[in-house]
Amino acid sequence: MTKFVGAIKRFFCRADDVCKKVEVFCKLKVVFGIQSFKEALNRFFENLTVNFKKIIQKIKDLFIKSIDIFEKFVVDSLEKIRVFLNKQLDSAKLKVNKNPYYKTIKDKQLKDGIKAIKLNHVPVCNAPYTTMNFDVSGHVTACCYSRDYVLGNFYETSLNDIWFNNPKREKLLENTNKFILNTDACYLCERYIKYQNNNILITMYKKQCTPNLDKYPIRMDFEFSNICNYECVMCGGKWSSSIRKNREKMPPLKIPVNDNFIEELEEYIPHLKFAGFLGGEPFLSNHYFKIWEKMAELNKDVEISIVTNGSIYNEKVQKVLDSFKNLIICVSLDSLKPDVYSSIRRNGNLENVLNNIRIFKEQGKLCWINTCAMIQNIYEAPELLEFCHKNDVGITFLPVDDALGGTVKGIHENGENEGVSNGSCRELMETPCDEIIPEFRLKTLPKSELENILKMVENIEEEKKDIYKQNLKDSISALKHQVMGYIEEKK
Repeated sequence: MTKFVGAIKRFFCRADDVCKKVEVFCKLKVVFGIQSFKEALNRFFENLTVNFKKIIQKIKDLFIKSIDIFEKFVVDSLEKIRVFLNKQLDSAKLKVNKNPYYKTIKDKQLKDGIKAIKLNHVPVCNAPYTTMNFDVSGHVTACCYSRDYVLGNFYETSLNDIWFNNPKREKLLENTNKFILNTDACYLCERYIKYQNNNILITMYKKQCTPNLDKYPIRMDFEFSNICNYECVMCGGKWSSSIRKNREKMPPLKIPVNDNFIEELEEYIPHLKFAGFLGGEPFLSNHYFKIWEKMAELNKDVEISIVTNGSIYNEKVQKVLDSFKNLIICVSLDSLKPDVYSSIRRNGNLENVLNNIRIFKEQGKLCWINTCAMIQNIYEAPELLEFCHKNDVGITFLPVDDALGGTVKGIHENGENEGVSNGSCRELMETPCDEIIPEFRLKTLPKSELENILKMVENIEEEKKDIYKQNLKDSISALKHQVMGYIEEKK
């Protein structure tokens, strides 16, 4: 601040000096040899120096005085902000220095991964401090990875009881401060961190959600609707009504979301900075349209992300797009070949999806492509990356370690479960499946094949290092570490 004030003072001194030199210059008899021009300059500078020098001096004095006042104001304000933040951080048991628990981690691979992805500051994850995730069972969790660590059920318990003074949430906060990740909540991220795969939720929450000083959550992710027109091979009936009906031969899930829940959200919506909507297919859910209408009324500035299969575009969708200036669309796109696309995204039409992608892009709403990295499409990675490069959007290669809900005997090739507890299962095998879903998990490939895939990814990384933007280079790096992790597990 002192240097800034000095620079301003020197500026005005130099301006004043210039005025004096021009005045002297104009009084010289020999200037140009043109009498009328000299007289014109003399008259001009006589008025300039009399009137403007006084004004300049007043402005200079006022400016310097204002700088002094502003400097004191800034110093006092920053001190007050620092004291306030420290109080809030202490109350949340957060420290801005490195976590001492990091030093106690004995797993060298985990420790190296944490350090490589720059997660060795507390809390190791911001999700428990910032986020509520709602799923189709009514479960509320800290994120979509921690499905087995349920904080409460919003069908049965109020949101206030789930978020405030909840012992299970307090325990999760304590664990994230101690780098304890090998729990029901965080085991997936622990696994990815070990292999330095930065394409994980922890890094996303680090970027998007700082620990909130507000007592309310600043992020909510809604995935409580399983209404979907697709039957994707890697999905399950809990996330697709069509799969549940046609593949699992089970009755529809009851989704008792009512207007009371949406009214309860009214207290939380004004505090939100981010809201994510997943499915099912979000643009087929009437409940989501009601929430969007309420958000448009109470918090138009909230950033909204909608993950869609890209098959739906109509007037209702356009109204939602027009309601929010900070709305982005993420389209799930697993192939650019019609036959491969329809074999993965069953019931899907690639031409229709690409047309809707074009519509979203023209409106400035298309932000990201999500691709499930699987046996069927892994060798299309170069083409998918080039598509995103040409359309100036990012891409995430999502790891598919299992079918959503688990691989099930009688449904999936190499099915391992008689049925799983999270709602995506076959309870009775009396009605056979029309078709067994072929193996799609990369981790099931032999080590030699995985090494070939790794070479392909490394070649892309080398060839495009000076061409692609950083977001695509990060995605390539994440895919590389994902494959490396599978190879490591083969040892």
